[in-house]
Amino acid sequence: MFQRSEAREGLFILLLLAFFLFIFTGALSFPADARLFPVVLSAPCILSCLVLLGRQIRAFRREKTEAAAKPIRLRSVFPFALSALYFLLAYVLGYYLATLLVLLLVPPYLGYRSAKGILVNAVLVFLLVIVVFNLLLKLRCYPGLLGI
Repeated sequence: MFQRSEAREGLFILLLLAFFLFIFTGALSFPADARLFPVVLSAPCILSCLVLLGRQIRAFRREKTEAAAKPIRLRSVFPFALSALYFLLAYVLGYYLATLLVLLLVPPYLGYRSAKGILVNAVLVFLLVIVVFNLLLKLRCYPGLLGI
């Protein structure tokens, strides 16, 4: 029988799909230069959500005929949820702080246990982002609603 957890995962995928469709359609009204980043990031996420929904529907149909259907696990939805969270964090906190938080919080979830290694990696990548965007490209990144 199609479990409640699989139904929740399907609903979660639908919510992510709606979120990325909102970003994609909203970006179409932007000027050409500002449109590129949200369109390039949201289009593959939309396609991936559609693929996951298709797999979920096939698993549901297969489960009607087979007892051993394998549903999609929440871990396969994690990258899409993370990108949605990153968009929201960047919008509220700003690009730099959101990047640093993701670099610090995601590795432990993925199974990395060395706190020192995670910290060193996060700081080095964070400094690399600052050097590339501010010094080399001379771009001002989005400061967020909080102005950070």
